[in-house]
Amino acid sequence: MSKIAGRLQKLAISTDGGSTYTDINGIVDADLAMENAELDTTTHDDTNSRSYIYGRFSGTINATLKWDDADTGQDTLITSFLNKTILDYRFRMETLVGAQEYESQGLVTALNPSGPNDDVAEMPVTIRLTGDITKAAQT
Repeated sequence: MSKIAGRLQKLAISTDGGSTYTDINGIVDADLAMENAELDTTTHDDTNSRSYIYGRFSGTINATLKWDDADTGQDTLITSFLNKTILDYRFRMETLVGAQEYESQGLVTALNPSGPNDDVAEMPVTIRLTGDITKAAQT
């Protein structure tokens, strides 16, 4: 199993349906949280164990960015939030031919720009993915 440095991670946004992507720069930390809901199917007829089936799948991208007014990706993200626009997102742990990437549409549900007195400005962001999430090898 190969290990990679977390600093190689990339998050990108597309305004043309996923044909081209613009990097969202300034990432301090980001994660792709995916979840399969579980549905309890236990009945009185079951034994002493509960039983479950899969429910719906969902995903969220959480990221903390260093604020950058000049970054096109951050500006597109903010504009998407203000205009309530669903766009395409791409999440990579590294950029390398054959490495995995995840793509999905999403809506920005939270932006929290902050300017602390003794630190640089940051912007935590939450992107709620909608529809399918596809996993593919980078080409």
